[in-house]
Amino acid sequence: TLAFTLTPNEYTKPMYPFDFAFTVRYVLEGNTLQKQHITANHGDTEMYYEVGGHDAYNVALEPDEIMEDYYLDFGSGDAIYPLINDESLMITKDKRTVPLQDGKLFLSSGLFELDALILDDCVRREVSIRSKKSNHVISMKFADFPYLGIWSKYTGSDTNYVCIEPWYGRCDRVNYSGEYKDRDWVNRLEPGEVFDASYTIEIHL
Repeated sequence: TLAFTLTPNEYTKPMYPFDFAFTVRYVLEGNTLQKQHITANHGDTEMYYEVGGHDAYNVALEPDEIMEDYYLDFGSGDAIYPLINDESLMITKDKRTVPLQDGKLFLSSGLFELDALILDDCVRREVSIRSKKSNHVISMKFADFPYLGIWSKYTGSDTNYVCIEPWYGRCDRVNYSGEYKDRDWVNRLEPGEVFDASYTIEIHL
């Protein structure tokens, strides 16, 4: 077990004026890693926050492999329906259709030309990274999180990683203006409350 905790300081207070403790706690057991995100309100007022992961996974584990040899396995389905970003990466009211092949989303850098694939309708809260050439499998279960981001840097050429990102929050919608507390999917904690959201990663090499 390994835990990292962030607490307020003179740098954070002007930007985020809450008394909090945010802990990311890793628990390794066999080939399974649990990642906990623990948010605590230590202040005397209601606290607003969002939380999520940004885990990146190598998708070229063998010398002869490239990104296109890997795919995300959603288990079933013929498409996913990511939210659409505008040119400023704000969320629009529309979705686009990204085809699957028997539940499989084959990876390429071009897949991320419009930035992250943001999913808010995952019925099955599990996804696996698999290779066409080897038996490597990384599976993530994220039942505690309503959003899933899938991202890799778009450079116009192949990259060698993909990020699988469970989120409890998201970027703003187009034309949103208002206070942080009124944002879509912002979370609230009363004084003394603690919120714990976890996901697990199972690795087979």
